[in-house]
Amino acid sequence: MAITYHSGRRIQGVNTDFKGSTAGSWKEVGRAKLSSSSSSNIVVNVPNKRYYMVLQNILGAGGEVGCDMRFNGDSGTNYPMRRNTDRNPQTGYAAEFTRTTTYSYLYNGYGGTDTDRFAVVYISNPSDREKLVISDQCVNVNRSNQTSAPSHTLMVGKWKGTEDINKIEIVPGTSLAANSEVIVLGYDPKDTHITNFWEELSTTSLSANADNLNSSVFKAKKYIWFQAYMVNSGSIQLEVNMGNDTIDPSSIYCSRYSYDSGTSTTRESEDSIESESPTSNPAFINGFIVNNATNVKLLTSHIVHQNTTGAAGTPKSVEMIGKWANTSVQANVIGIKNSGGGSFASGSILKVWGHD
Repeated sequence: MAITYHSGRRIQGVNTDFKGSTAGSWKEVGRAKLSSSSSSNIVVNVPNKRYYMVLQNILGAGGEVGCDMRFNGDSGTNYPMRRNTDRNPQTGYAAEFTRTTTYSYLYNGYGGTDTDRFAVVYISNPSDREKLVISDQCVNVNRSNQTSAPSHTLMVGKWKGTEDINKIEIVPGTSLAANSEVIVLGYDPKDTHITNFWEELSTTSLSANADNLNSSVFKAKKYIWFQAYMVNSGSIQLEVNMGNDTIDPSSIYCSRYSYDSGTSTTRESEDSIESESPTSNPAFINGFIVNNATNVKLLTSHIVHQNTTGAAGTPKSVEMIGKWANTSVQANVIGIKNSGGGSFASGSILKVWGHD
């Protein structure tokens, strides 16, 4: 059978067509979704992989909602961690919240009645070593308030267990709503499968200066991963917007951003998710969106600005999260908008991947 190419740049063939292929990639290895409200742990059994990417779409059903993590059913105090929320000191705590032998899970934060949370978590799972974890989380603090900026939690931690991970649990702390979901992707250097979780949806680029670079209209997916490398002509400032068939220009976007790990700033009722970080150099953005039709769309992203060329030009960083407060459709187009005094230049490129 000859190799054939299908929509979304998917490839089909038989094993002999791919002889010698080492196309291992992020593959779905486990998933759990609540069919009704529950306060029980969400449990996902997983095969042994060297790395995991965990997508958490957690919906509150009253009370303070958490999405703390536990591995292999270990409920001992074996989860040292460091967490920062909104880059600001919390009441009674310093800006960074640390714990060593206090918790029986990786404490990823609570807060807000009917809170919705979207987190992207990376786990390193080396055999015979402690497991290291990075979590990047966008929190819609109150689902009924569509005009307030979301909260941002960054957490790093470890599980002191040294056996291979075979179970990942989310510890909610209170009742979660139906359709709360956890998806675990796995990657191992030895993998040779071609069943990549992330399907390419759109690739667009600029051939002339412009203030907007939009994706093509793509098939809407629940989870979206996007990256853009933006070449500058003068000063550029990256912002993100989205829509259904066309970019939504209305003022229903809210943002929270932190520049060079400083105190976070918020913006509400704007026409895009803002970064407020103009630069006269190229910039790269990497971000994820949870794209439920009936919920606000939550985005978490990081931007790096090149700064001046050469080893002495320390890059500038931006942590940017936000939401598009549309609760009737899914986004099927994404845009990068310039709010700087210059423009995006030729060679700027935007790529979008997705999966349900």
